[in-house]
Amino acid sequence: MSFSSSNGAAAGPEQHYTTTSSQTGQGMSSAQAAQAAPSAQQTPAKRKRDKDGNDTDSDCDGQHDPKTRPLDQQQLAELTDLTSHTKRFEFETTKMEVAGLLQWHYTDTARTSKLVYDTKYQRNQNAGWDPEKQSQFLKTVMAGQAATPFVVNVRRKEARLMDGGHRLQTIVAFIKDEIPMDIGMSKAFYSQLPEQDQDHFNSRKLQVMEFCNLPFKDEVNFFIQLNSGLELSIGERLNATTSCNPATKVADLVVKEQVVEDDVKMLTKMLGKDPTNGRKDDLLALSFFVMIMFFRKPEDAVNLTIADTFLKDVCKLNEGAEWNPSKTHNGKTLDELKNEAIGLLKRTLNLYTAVARPKDQTDFRCLTTCMLAVREIKEDELRAETLSRLMASTGSGYLSKIFTGKSRDLKVDDIQAFVIAYRRLVPAPPHPAPSGGPTLPPGGA
Repeated sequence: MSFSSSNGAAAGPEQHYTTTSSQTGQGMSSAQAAQAAPSAQQTPAKRKRDKDGNDTDSDCDGQHDPKTRPLDQQQLAELTDLTSHTKRFEFETTKMEVAGLLQWHYTDTARTSKLVYDTKYQRNQNAGWDPEKQSQFLKTVMAGQAATPFVVNVRRKEARLMDGGHRLQTIVAFIKDEIPMDIGMSKAFYSQLPEQDQDHFNSRKLQVMEFCNLPFKDEVNFFIQLNSGLELSIGERLNATTSCNPATKVADLVVKEQVVEDDVKMLTKMLGKDPTNGRKDDLLALSFFVMIMFFRKPEDAVNLTIADTFLKDVCKLNEGAEWNPSKTHNGKTLDELKNEAIGLLKRTLNLYTAVARPKDQTDFRCLTTCMLAVREIKEDELRAETLSRLMASTGSGYLSKIFTGKSRDLKVDDIQAFVIAYRRLVPAPPHPAPSGGPTLPPGGA
């Protein structure tokens, strides 16, 4: 994915409108058409559903026009939050020659700060563009057509590059003769260019969007928003938060533990992600697990999808400063949370492999059910056979939304009903045998 892509406009949520129509055939009378119209309106259109059974069609129709519906309190609050960012996100846009940008990156003489990659949340720059993308960008620079700005946050002696890492890396590699630029049907390294063409390249103007002393939390949020419409995956955007978010920090620490590598890969696969994609999907799966196990308040709903709504929930935990080992969550350090997460992960996967999953239940829903069971039910009460009975007996009842994908989230009442239903199936402990002398019949001797 390229940071410099300029054609990835942020896409809004899709809206599906279901309409029915009745066309009047040639020769049909107006009375016949009037009789046909109601019957067409009474026939509901088939609604679209995703692979998990969730309704993806909008409920907007002629009677519920979204343009006439007033904003609710939550929307108004979020709108206020957006407008409050105006003062915090002040920036200047300038033009800088290629040579000036390189000098800013390599030395402290041109500026009072030094341009650096912000490795705290950006991807590894070694996993850069392929040669075709590199050459294409170099040609746009040479032609003076590189329009996408470099985004920088200047803090004290560092100017952290928030966006444009691959572009800067490509320019540096070209100047060092490490990569060529395609010219017609051949390739040319920087040292092969005539001096006048080298000067031409070095004097090309690049746009720089420069923030000043942007707080780290806002810097991370801006990076996520900047890439929300591009091909940057949710896992990669979550990676941007690991320095200021306790949930993704714990997930990141677990992912790095080799002793649970197989468990992490299994979790990733069962949650519908590709375990061969490496760290980004592993981090996404572990963040989903950690959020359910540690960072949900009792009154919070449990999100049952790994999508942008989940990313939004995670980012609510972003803090203004970097999350360091000295901080605690509910009295537990990062290391303690990591070790507890590893233990809970093993318990959850062991339960998952032991339960008898109904045929109509997906791996994702079964694993999520096991997560909730491990979180809500005491270890000495949790039995795979009892949970299997519960999943088999509630496919069409009130609890079916948990097991069959009829809801995208679970409210507090849903989770409480799940726990109550489970405990009803737990067999009662046997009564101890009476001790002492013989049992007397009613009424005494």
